[in-house]
Amino acid sequence: MSSSEKKAPTTESGDASQAREEKSKPALEAQKFEKVQEAEEEEKVLSEIETAIKKEEIDETEAVTELKEQEREEEYPLVVDTTPITEEGM
Repeated sequence: MSSSEKKAPTTESGDASQAREEKSKPALEAQKFEKVQEAEEEEKVLSEIETAIKKEEIDETEAVTELKEQEREEEYPLVVDTTPITEEGM
């Protein structure tokens, strides 16, 4: 091929470029929708994780409170006076 036979690079006309953009719009919209779906799913999973962590923290707090109550009961046992009350004792 001689230098005079080489073709200059072609450029798209404005119409061809616009047509190509129009064809790619549905694909771009689909990608956008997919990314939004993924983000929503990630947000849902994160929310579930946060809820589980909060529940675990509450359970931990309740367990600690229960343990402290048991320790207190062991340290200071409740003594109930079972002596019957009589009029003389009053």
